[in-house]
Amino acid sequence: MENLSISIDILNVRRIEVKEGKFVLEDEVEIVFEKRVTLFGNSA
Repeated sequence: MENLSISIDILNVRRIEVKEGKFVLEDEVEIVFEKRVTLFGNSA
């Protein structure tokens, strides 16, 4: 029987910019989800 392997990675990129009296805040989020399924499947 193989082991079940689950990996969740969250990558967060934030950019703050102040230009001519304007304040800009940008967030970019990427979520990577990975898992290995056993021979029995992935349901209960």
